[in-house]
Amino acid sequence: MVLEEAFGVQSVWTLDGSWRHIDKVGMVAASAAARHDGLVVGGRLEVDADGMPLNAYLGELAAQVDWAHAEGARRVMVGFDAVSPVLALLRFRSMHDRSRSASYRDDWLASFSAELRLERFDVVIFYHLKSHTGISLNEYADKEAGVAASTEFYRTIRGVGRAAHASAYFGAFRGDRQKAERVFGAAVRARLRAESVNTQWLEPGDLRVPLRSASEEETLWLLASQRLFPADKKYHGERQAAMQAEQCPCGCGIYGWANAFLRCKELRLEREAVVAALQAGNIAMTCRILGVVLRQ
Repeated sequence: MVLEEAFGVQSVWTLDGSWRHIDKVGMVAASAAARHDGLVVGGRLEVDADGMPLNAYLGELAAQVDWAHAEGARRVMVGFDAVSPVLALLRFRSMHDRSRSASYRDDWLASFSAELRLERFDVVIFYHLKSHTGISLNEYADKEAGVAASTEFYRTIRGVGRAAHASAYFGAFRGDRQKAERVFGAAVRARLRAESVNTQWLEPGDLRVPLRSASEEETLWLLASQRLFPADKKYHGERQAAMQAEQCPCGCGIYGWANAFLRCKELRLEREAVVAALQAGNIAMTCRILGVVLRQ
């Protein structure tokens, strides 16, 4: 509360973006900007009319744009875990109008910059929060971004567009990057094929490994980041501390990730199934086996 008291902060925001696979939809980008009083703005991002693909960065940038449009107080503090949108804004504001159109998503950056003006705000504090470490503000935004990605509510498009900095310079052709990636990717694959030995390459017509469902992706992500079980290292702050002494139902130790994967007697069959699947995957990835359905 030191910064809030020192600068008389009236409103606190926490931001996050989401980039995940949704069943029957594919990869989805979403944003969430949550205020201290419970207001949440954001939603899924729609594919851009210019054809630029969605990505994780756009979710983070959209959250920054959204809070600036939604806030009415004059002294604001904004917590975020992705620094790239803020750095992009600082660079954008230092550029001449004739050069701004070359910036990636210059219309969003123009919208964000236009809202951060003295007529609206006296103080704006950008505060970086380390992600996935149990910080409640970041966990709150992360959860809301996940919810936004899982629903069919789309983010409201905001902005002043490119008209504020239009000039005779029209910026880089957006398709050059994709073209370069294809050309260089083909060259790299050709060199790898020439030098590799006993390597299994995915050929046209080969069976594609099926994607996991969204619920499976969510479970594996929580497991990998040590936030699945209540006693895990990065579970929500006070709740994690309260569960540190909680014992596994079978009485073999503290209820948590390490216990479930290493010691719990009741989960022995599950551990054996995981080991068997890993061994089968290892065999399948090191030699060509025809007619085998690989499951992740």
